[in-house]
Amino acid sequence: AAFLQQRAQHKLASSQASGARTLMQLLVWDPVTDQVEKIRQDVEDMKNIPKRAASIPYVVRPDEDYWRYRRIWLPGWHMQEEIMMFAAIGFGAAVVWLQIYFLLIYKDDRSESLTRWNISDAAGPPTDTPDLVVVFHHPEYSYGDDEDEVEMEFLDHLYSHKKLIKTAFPRLHSLVAKGGMTTRKTIRTALLQDTVEYLPTRGFDVQAFASCDSDEMFVRITIGNEDVVQHYFRAHSQQVQLSKGLIKKLGIAQDPTESSSAPPWIVFDPALGQTLSEEGVKDLNPTELGDVYRTYHGTRPEGSVARSIDRIAIVEHELGKIFNVEGAVDEGLVVDWYPVHNRRRMTELKHMWGRWGLVWDFSFAQPIHHLRHYFGSRVAFVFAWTGFYAKALTALLVPALVCLGFMVGTWALDYHKNLTLEILQLGFAAVIIVWARMAYLRWGQECRYFCTAWNLTDSVPPTRPGYRGELVVSELNANDTELRGNPYKAMGYRYISAAITLFFCALVMVSIYVWITLFDGKIGIAASICLSASIKIFEVIFRPVAVWTTNLENHRYESDYTDALIWKNVAFESINYYYPFIYIMVFAKFTDAGCPSVGQYGQDCIWALRRSLMITVFILVGCFRVFEVFKLWAVARLKLKLEDWNAETEDGGPPPRAFMEEQAKYSKFEIQDQVETMLQLVLSLGYVVLFGAVAPVVVVIIWAVFVLQLRGSAWLLSHSCRRTFPEDKMGEGAWRRAVELILVLGVVSSALVLVIHGEAFKGTYLLTKITFTFIFVVAAFISWQVLAQEFPEKDQQTQLMLRKRDYVMRTVSKLGYTVSPPMGTQREAENLQRIAGAQFAEVPRLNPAHPGWTAVDTAENQEENEHINVPEDEEGGELHQRIIP
Repeated sequence: AAFLQQRAQHKLASSQASGARTLMQLLVWDPVTDQVEKIRQDVEDMKNIPKRAASIPYVVRPDEDYWRYRRIWLPGWHMQEEIMMFAAIGFGAAVVWLQIYFLLIYKDDRSESLTRWNISDAAGPPTDTPDLVVVFHHPEYSYGDDEDEVEMEFLDHLYSHKKLIKTAFPRLHSLVAKGGMTTRKTIRTALLQDTVEYLPTRGFDVQAFASCDSDEMFVRITIGNEDVVQHYFRAHSQQVQLSKGLIKKLGIAQDPTESSSAPPWIVFDPALGQTLSEEGVKDLNPTELGDVYRTYHGTRPEGSVARSIDRIAIVEHELGKIFNVEGAVDEGLVVDWYPVHNRRRMTELKHMWGRWGLVWDFSFAQPIHHLRHYFGSRVAFVFAWTGFYAKALTALLVPALVCLGFMVGTWALDYHKNLTLEILQLGFAAVIIVWARMAYLRWGQECRYFCTAWNLTDSVPPTRPGYRGELVVSELNANDTELRGNPYKAMGYRYISAAITLFFCALVMVSIYVWITLFDGKIGIAASICLSASIKIFEVIFRPVAVWTTNLENHRYESDYTDALIWKNVAFESINYYYPFIYIMVFAKFTDAGCPSVGQYGQDCIWALRRSLMITVFILVGCFRVFEVFKLWAVARLKLKLEDWNAETEDGGPPPRAFMEEQAKYSKFEIQDQVETMLQLVLSLGYVVLFGAVAPVVVVIIWAVFVLQLRGSAWLLSHSCRRTFPEDKMGEGAWRRAVELILVLGVVSSALVLVIHGEAFKGTYLLTKITFTFIFVVAAFISWQVLAQEFPEKDQQTQLMLRKRDYVMRTVSKLGYTVSPPMGTQREAENLQRIAGAQFAEVPRLNPAHPGWTAVDTAENQEENEHINVPEDEEGGELHQRIIP
């Protein structure tokens, strides 16, 4: 108003010179004056609005706050109702299908019955299979390093018990006592002689024979006497499982065919049968351990309370008490050592588990309990996890194929292509988030069940064979010694390991920029093949680096060593495998070059991501995993052929080779190999969680990878791999936390794809995208909490098993304590008789002459207590009300 008035006055003044004052006043001044007055009146009215509003009743609109907050936090975003509606319908249908699959169709591997494969668990013919073999250098064979002299001090880190080495390995101890330099051949010979003399003193059956080419000495170790097994079971407080027949004899009716009726585990006691028989348990032979404990018939028709993995663990423990065998192998003093396959069990495993024909068995059933009894729980959990996710991916395969069908159909018909892709991307992203959490929780139930069924608890593990340190006074027993490494040196090496891992991660990220630059942002087959080769090269380089840095850290326990190795590989390989696609999905759009170019689609990040994912995942995860399986088989066959050629006899044929000796040439499936197998599978699962919503075809490829990996690894372990050293481990360990981390990254990844490339967010503010990402992530976490209520950690079957076991154990405990305790003495018997005869008035009072009399503190007996020294506190005052137990 002031501006208009000022401008009118200026025009009016300038018009005076031309004599047009009256006309300008009529045309300019009067209208402006009226307008100024109107504006001033409106301002006065606005000042009175709060007073008038206070007297008017106000009705709040239900959606007013929603629109107000939406304008504040989601400026510029316009919800497309048709996209949200169709995505919600597809999401609801997929969730219903997943619920039906996991609750009704899914079949677990909890049953121990082998009837599915037409195999009986009854006793078979006896087999002369050793438990463990140690391969030494043959003293009569000439090795290139025989005359190399070494300082005897380097053997100090191989000792496990300095006191035992004096009596158990006298030849080796005498060499160490002399000190100075000694040849490798002398040490090897002394170690061989001491070993074959020491082991029989521990109750083991020992045999030795030369290899078919006479360059090695095989020492086979067996526990053939059941009394020896019982001795070590009692010494180690070994937990064994009760027999199902005992539960029936105790008068407890439990269906033995149900998985929840697995008997409990208790500390082995050979006298338990006698105790229960004396307590009146009928039809129980107290001298027959099979009537009380579960027995296994792997090598003995009569059965044994010890599984083969129990006997292997006993031999491994007794050898480890003297010296570090794994360290001796690394130092070249021992050629090798390994558990021996049981041919009968191998034949059974090949039939029901290790055949390529089972690729077409989409039930993915596995004898998990028998894998645990044969390989140990670590390997069993690897295959249980792989089989479970093969089943879970089968459930996701159905909605993935539906999405693929819609994508191909709409693109071929050119019918609402962009709209369909938006719907499928949003709906399938939500489906993958729910599926991933549902599978994660369902596997947690399976893992919890197996841990309960196998009695796996958090116990103190044995010291790792490769642990290095000095023999010092034991922290557990000052009269004993133990190996102990330098904790400060180990801490320093861990920081160095972390720095090396971060360096390799940075190197991979730089290589991705170079890859994009070399191909000018054009993603095609050549670029994807080059990317696959780059990823594989970095993987091959980093794999030994990860093992080397983890060895430097010198972990005491195998579980700590494995977890450290897992996290190094997960950290590096996540960058190596995922960062190229994360760069295309998140960062490429904001660079100067923009999104990569994809043929007819032009510069489009989503299509570039789809094409690169399909080609790279197929090459990396599909082809290379199949190649790895056949490579290990080919290496084992090649070693045997080379030995045959080098050991041909005069008649032109190779010498006969025992099955036990042949296994020395088999490929190993050690901790590093198990970590590598699980790593590839976890990374493959990550492709589904992170990028499955963008490219549903990835789900199909990864499902095929899991199927081939499951059957290929089973075929390899039952044909061309050594038997693993048994190790009990609760679940999959660090892998579970790694999968959970990938699930969280998958939620964030799905939200970023929607806000960066979605049509609804084009041209919106950064605040809008951040707000929607936050809402998406919170909604995903809320849905996860809802699913956690549906799939608790302990399902009904696991809880029922715990209740049944508790009932059995309470029944056994009651039978063990039904004998009455010794009779207590009755002091003052005449008074007790008066009470029993209801003569209460004749019970006398307690008087000072009674030996149980104690006077109350009074002034009279205060002098009697003067000789008691009362301690003083720091301020000099007496400590009152002190209670001395």
